[in-house]
Amino acid sequence: MNRKMILYRGCLKSCNYCCSYCPFAKHPMLNREMEKDRMEWRRFCRSLKERARELGRFGLMIVPYGEALNHLWYWEGLGELSALNEAEAVGAQTNLSFSFKESIQCFYDAGGKKEKLRLWATFHPEMVSVEAFVQACQTAREEGIALCAGAVGVPENLSLIGELRRCLPDEIYLWVNPMDGLRRPYTWEEEQQCLAIDPLFFREQAVINAEPQYCSNRIFVEGGGRLQICNISGCMPGNWYQEDFSFPSPSCSRKSCSCYLAYGGRRDWVNDLLFGQYPLFRIPQYFLAVFFDIDGTLLQEGEREIDSLTTASLKSLARMGTRLFFATSLPLPKAKKKCRSVWELFDGGIFAGGAHLWWKEPLHQGCQEILYPLKEAVLSAVEEQSKNLHCRLYSYRNKGKLYKITLSRREGCGWERAEESFLQGVLPETLKGSVRFIREKHCMQVIPAGASKENGVEIICREMGISPKQAAAVGDSAEDEAMLLLCGKGVKFQCIK
Repeated sequence: MNRKMILYRGCLKSCNYCCSYCPFAKHPMLNREMEKDRMEWRRFCRSLKERARELGRFGLMIVPYGEALNHLWYWEGLGELSALNEAEAVGAQTNLSFSFKESIQCFYDAGGKKEKLRLWATFHPEMVSVEAFVQACQTAREEGIALCAGAVGVPENLSLIGELRRCLPDEIYLWVNPMDGLRRPYTWEEEQQCLAIDPLFFREQAVINAEPQYCSNRIFVEGGGRLQICNISGCMPGNWYQEDFSFPSPSCSRKSCSCYLAYGGRRDWVNDLLFGQYPLFRIPQYFLAVFFDIDGTLLQEGEREIDSLTTASLKSLARMGTRLFFATSLPLPKAKKKCRSVWELFDGGIFAGGAHLWWKEPLHQGCQEILYPLKEAVLSAVEEQSKNLHCRLYSYRNKGKLYKITLSRREGCGWERAEESFLQGVLPETLKGSVRFIREKHCMQVIPAGASKENGVEIICREMGISPKQAAAVGDSAEDEAMLLLCGKGVKFQCIK
């Protein structure tokens, strides 16, 4: 389902805090300016309710210049919108300084559904104590409201933010944003402090190229209706309030996604895996293990190196304690060569489509390995036909045992189902049913019938002492679908470049 993510920013430019680095508290708004902000928000809420059926499933996040949730009209609007069937998540960035009892009651009185409410809460050390901020977070959690917490990584504040991490419940994710204007890289010691607080800080340090084709499902709306992809992308044609409004084709003036509101809203498997359907709310999902396809997923077509965002995300998962495994049709040596830059982050995996399983035991207890062999007669039968089928044949062995055969054609020359049936037919009667053929673009893979990625996930999870429902899987092809369904979270990657 093509869910939409909508960001909203009105003309509000004020805050009840007065942090030294922030300009918004230094701009006192007149009553007429505040009334304009209220009227713009009410107009936006009316239009979104009228348009909801046309838009389909959506999430909405308020990203103000300053603090919006100390104004009850925002709570009223969030409550009304959360009552819509199409609304799956609504929320805002906030400093949590409002009167919670009064605010949440306003939300409920407007029909609000608390299970849809999401808060992105920011800690401001100059204005609030660790104890008071933790209490505000716990009050929201006790009400059943999902939230994340975070802070700007000002080097002088890292010890205090570390204390906040120790005081917050484990289930509340605490993020660290790099400090704008620091004018120097973080030192190694500062970086380690940030990573100890936020294992996803690797992602904040990655250089992420702007790719607007990944942003077709989201839009940033200003109070007057002006449109952007995100907060930094630059204006796009059209206006939210025009009668024939539709989501425009995304365009971007930036070379890179330099903040979380930019890269966190991209429609890619990384965000879906880490944060679910609406990653901009920054509330993570946690898995004990994740299984990754390689070609078409970790490595997209034509790429030789895993990109910086994917690498940073894999490092983050590993630091969070998630065990990483490959799940690929590639034999182990080829997988290792293609993924050499991240190989040490992985604990093994499922290779050759499930014909070869290899994984590390925890606590340095060695490795485990399972091989599903093919009969040599299969190779003989298939080899005889390879010239007639205009392909090259490659066979793969481990410790002398045959476990996989690949029939390869030139790029762009695929395989027909009739050719698969033909190969099944040339096998001796005693071998029919013992072999599985997999058509993948220009390759025909031949592996034992009992071997599959799904079976490999079941075995490795059993050896880990976990259920596949405590694991996630990421893949891009029909061969991955059973594995994706087996796991608690299955992410189907579709390249849209």
